[in-house]
Amino acid sequence: MAIGQRSAATIFGHGWLNYFQAMEILGVSRSTLDGWRKSGLLVFAKLPNGQLRIRHEDLNTWLEGLSEQW
Repeated sequence: MAIGQRSAATIFGHGWLNYFQAMEILGVSRSTLDGWRKSGLLVFAKLPNGQLRIRHEDLNTWLEGLSEQW
């Protein structure tokens, strides 16, 4: 494994969710998640291969903020 690949695996391994996992946790469709991402409500990291990841901790913090609003 190349050094760059190892670094990406370490950074985006544990604690990071892919797009599908985020959709499942939030219970929303891809188009809804796309809209939230494009509007800046949720910030995803983009891997060199184009895949998107979000930190699980960031998603939980965002959800907690929503629950405080209600």
